[in-house]
Parts: sequence; structure tokens; C-alpha cells
Amino acid sequence: MSSTTAPEAPQHDERREALLAVALEQIRAVGPGASMEQIAVAAGVTKPTLYRTFGSKNGLYAAVVDHFVAQLQSDIVRRFDAELGVRDVLRAVIEVVLVRIRANEPVYHFMMRRARMALTTTDDDQPDFLVRLGETATRLIAQRFELSGLPTRPAPLYGQAVVGFVSAAADWWLAHPDVPMSVVVEDLVDLLYVGFQMTDPEASPPVTRAGA
Repeated sequence: MSSTTAPEAPQHDERREALLAVALEQIRAVGPGASMEQIAVAAGVTKPTLYRTFGSKNGLYAAVVDHFVAQLQSDIVRRFDAELGVRDVLRAVIEVVLVRIRANEPVYHFMMRRARMALTTTDDDQPDFLVRLGETATRLIAQRFELSGLPTRPAPLYGQAVVGFVSAAADWWLAHPDVPMSVVVEDLVDLLYVGFQMTDPEASPPVTRAGA
């Protein structure tokens, strides 16, 4: 007589998603310094259970990053249109990023705290929030370059540079909440457009680069 057991993977995934939701709630309630112990208590589980689910604190951080980046990508896809002009693309993407950051400020600071730690560690397994965002930006930039008939070689560099630029501006904006988001967006668009003007066929005068 044979017996069957239900697969554990779906149950594990459900538990992982439930614990991630609690972790996000705690980060929003307590702030970016929310500890594994606080999250475990809020979830009604032990710390070893939390560690088994995510593998490590880095694993929890990676799950938070995955969740945030997935939401951001979904927002961008809804706003992105290949027919948009360069300024409109920049405006749409920057607005999406700033709206998502403002709505999830403690979570953003949690991810940025860990991202800054990654700059001073040699741990190759340390996930990096900014790198993940840079990968998303790289894909958008490469797509724009292809549509404009430009080489995509600089896209990875530009992607990381733009993310660093916008994240630094977001940090400044969060510290100066009296400045309207619309003003921040337009100022950033004005500055970035100078660099991406080369991809705009309607730019006047056109910007060209020798040996691109």
C-alpha cells in the first residue's frame, strides 16, 4: 500500500509570502532598523523559523528587494510606451520611482541601508538594491538606444549611473519634503535629457558623439 504526501513547495512559498508581508509591515511600522526578532515576534514564529524560511538576513533583504523591484517594474511597464518622446519617458520613469519611494519610505531606507553596506563588504552574496534597479534601467536604456539606431554598449554603465543619480536625488527630496514632487521630476528630467538627447530624433539641435 503506497501513501502520498502533499508537495511542500507550495506551502513553503505561501509561508514565505506571509512572512515577507509581515516583515514589510514591521519595516513600515518600526522603521528600517526592524530586527529579525521583531519580525519573528510580529509573525508569531521563532527566529530559527524565520532564518530557515529566508536562509539568512541577507535572504530576507533580497526578498524585500525582489518585492519592491517587481512592483516598480510593473509600474514602469504600465507607464512605458515606446512611442513616447525622450522627455516623456524620463518623466514617466522618474515619477514612478519617486511615487513608489515616497509610498514606501521606510522600506526604501531599509534597502538603501543594506545597499550602502554592500559598498564596504567583499561578500559576493550580499544583494544590492541599486544594482537590481540598475539592471531595470539598463534594459529601458538599451531598448531606447535600439529604437534610435544607437549602439547599446554604454547601456549598462548608463543604467547604473542613472539609478545612482536618481536615488541620490530621492534621498535629498525625502529630506526636503516641502519641495513638490513635480518640481523635482521636471528638474531631473531637464538634467538627464541633456545626456539622452542623442536618442531623440526631434531634438534641436541634435547631439552627436564621435566614435560612439
